[in-house]
Amino acid sequence: PKPFPAMVKIVEILPSLHRLRPVLSSSHLQQRYCVPTSTSIGAAADKLYEQRLTFLVVTRDDGVAGMLTERDYLRFAVHADAYAFLAGSDPREQPVSKIMTTRAEMTNLETSTTVVQALKTIQHKIWRHLPVIEQNRLRSIVDIRDLILLADGGRTDVPPTRNAPDALRSVWHGKKAYDVLGAKRQLSLASSLGGEQEQKRTLASYLASAAGRHTVRGRASIEHAARQMSRERLTFLIVIDGKEVPSSAAPTADASPLVLGLVNERDFLRYSVTQKDASTASGMLHSSAAATEVQTIMTPLSEVVHVSLADSVSKCVDTFFERNLRHLPVIDGAHLSGILSLRDILRPIIDALEEEGH
Repeated sequence: PKPFPAMVKIVEILPSLHRLRPVLSSSHLQQRYCVPTSTSIGAAADKLYEQRLTFLVVTRDDGVAGMLTERDYLRFAVHADAYAFLAGSDPREQPVSKIMTTRAEMTNLETSTTVVQALKTIQHKIWRHLPVIEQNRLRSIVDIRDLILLADGGRTDVPPTRNAPDALRSVWHGKKAYDVLGAKRQLSLASSLGGEQEQKRTLASYLASAAGRHTVRGRASIEHAARQMSRERLTFLIVIDGKEVPSSAAPTADASPLVLGLVNERDFLRYSVTQKDASTASGMLHSSAAATEVQTIMTPLSEVVHVSLADSVSKCVDTFFERNLRHLPVIDGAHLSGILSLRDILRPIIDALEEEGH
């Protein structure tokens, strides 16, 4: 297909975007995606959960005031006691404006944003959907897969394919997941000592010192995991077994802890919303969160979408598109080898579009 002009503005392509057209062409845009600043935190959390949304646009009379994300809610949840102390009441009844990301700090597109600018925004702050603002009013919601398809010269005026564009997959032709992980960490795995096993050990050596930020023991409490995710600003944690790895053990894939599953912001939101009536506390991270193991709310490994080190990048790209993911764990057997992000996959396309834009 003919390459799509990188400097085309979002407002010019909105009518052709397909994935969210049933929502955006109706009168329910405001009803589905927006809440006023006076909405209680509890009501906003319920809406996020029930509508299966990752964010809500918070509005006031003069337009958009900010955005409430799952991360905002998680950060609030782990500090619920402080909110309750300051408010002198159930923090869930406080207005959502107290915890939202403000208009000046929120990530969004403008109708004047170009396609390449939009993709760069996605690369720096990975989102699956982004609000489009015009004169401080919500104009639309964009699915980033439509933007990527357009950037590759594809069509969005037809029902979307479940697979990624051919042009994007061709960029990574012949490459495997460990090549992307290696490039991500500035490791030349392809020119290492040779052989897949050696490449795995090289990667495992690096991961041995970095995995702590992205993993949590299955027997850790829900509260501990929530605080770790909030502190590290992560969207998910890999849940591993509770066995300690001997300090003398070689940093190989076989020596790494077994993966039990994955816990993400949605799991914490579901726990908070469904448990709110089970306690006389704030309904956030109440007493049971400190005594309940995080593995009780995780998605088990058998249901976690993941790839292996030897899987082709083409398969990884298709998985990102088919499942609409932001991150993809790389797991061999039951051992964590790394984490791919959509940012890693998009980098070559964005570089090419920037050259076109110049």
